[in-house]
Amino acid sequence: METSKIAPQVQSQTKIIPTFSIKNQLSGNNAIVSENESSINNTHSEKLPDLPVTVADLQKAWKEYADKIKTENPHFYSIIANRTPSLTNNVEVNLELLGQSQEIELMKEKDKLFDFLKNRLQNYQLKLKTFISKDIHSGTSEAFTASDMLKSMMTKNPAVTKLITDFNLELE
Repeated sequence: METSKIAPQVQSQTKIIPTFSIKNQLSGNNAIVSENESSINNTHSEKLPDLPVTVADLQKAWKEYADKIKTENPHFYSIIANRTPSLTNNVEVNLELLGQSQEIELMKEKDKLFDFLKNRLQNYQLKLKTFISKDIHSGTSEAFTASDMLKSMMTKNPAVTKLITDFNLELE
């Protein structure tokens, strides 16, 4: 009995697994995308804009966002309206804050702020870098108590001192 060896033939078939694209579902395109097609689409995806940003453009967009949220989020508005961002390496937005409470509030709203800035400035590489001021009283100091406010007003405007003495005013 003679046995002949027959080699099995293996057919090379690519298995196509249908998948759903969330992007297509949200845009109303309910087409099924095969795994092979989706990997091709991912390798040729659109590049996000990366236009150069100037400090003036950043500060203009910053003020625009502050004005936009003035009524809906006055606490966050007061934080960003009183701070001027700077720019390094065309992508790092530097912001000096007065304390950790401002930093916490900024981190809560960071995503909304940076979505706006990235879209407005057409640069999706922007990143935030915050610094907490070591010396709160350097430069322009902010008065937090009534007596501090009065002292600040008296140094800025001597007429306040005259009013206090003329009318014999006292702090309560």
